[in-house]
Amino acid sequence: MRKTERKDFCDRIHSQVMKFSKKGKEEGYIVVTAKFSKEGKKWTAYCEELGTATFGRSLLEAQERLKEAVLLHLNALEDVGERERFFRENEVKLNVHLSGGELNG
Repeated sequence: MRKTERKDFCDRIHSQVMKFSKKGKEEGYIVVTAKFSKEGKKWTAYCEELGTATFGRSLLEAQERLKEAVLLHLNALEDVGERERFFRENEVKLNVHLSGGELNG
């Protein structure tokens, strides 16, 4: 078995969690950690907080695919009413916008 060259890269991406009230206001956002590594000719991408993973032929493709997978995961949690439970059980922190543009983090 040939040893695969591996280079690890870390990047932070921001993802907004949207929950629309009757007034259509944004509830807040979360910050997730995305890890990228090159294994052979492919790049793998993993979101630590959500456990979401994907791959791509390039780093850019892996980043784009991970962003899409994270958004799909968050939207699915919201659609089935499981976001709050999932965040609580996985210690994902929702940063809330206060009046005046301040953040409660």
